[in-house]
Amino acid sequence: MPLKGLKGNIGNLSAFTLQKFQLDNINPNKIVVCAAGVQNHDEFVELVNQKLHSMPSTEGQKVTPREKSAYLGGEVRSLTDSNDVNLVLALESSSWTSSDFYALKVLERFTNLRLENNVLNKLHYFDTAQALNFTFSDSGLFGIRCSGSADHINDLYT
Repeated sequence: MPLKGLKGNIGNLSAFTLQKFQLDNINPNKIVVCAAGVQNHDEFVELVNQKLHSMPSTEGQKVTPREKSAYLGGEVRSLTDSNDVNLVLALESSSWTSSDFYALKVLERFTNLRLENNVLNKLHYFDTAQALNFTFSDSGLFGIRCSGSADHINDLYT
């Protein structure tokens, strides 16, 4: 799925779906408030309570399970005047509840070490190269992201 979403999905948005999203996701039970360097802790806590007390709580409500996501794949090209090229190759992987979770974390680490030793330290036209491993409740993504000079775009592809 493209980061910016699909244009065809705009028709699915309505006041009802936006309000339902807000009620399901923006509530005191799912908000963590942190602060550093606060002069008066009690005053800070009071201000937070004032802002959050009017929000409806979902505590005790049954949560409706979401439909499993479907990886569509595809290619997205954004043409810019930049002298940099960013490439991402990602494949569907497993969720964080899968037994493969820890194996993918180890694979991510080993892939990053290999990219550092065999790509970043040897090929001058790569600015960055890193493994990606995103895990969600129902699916995940595993892949490689790299960037470099547009002058060497053919080298980056290979």
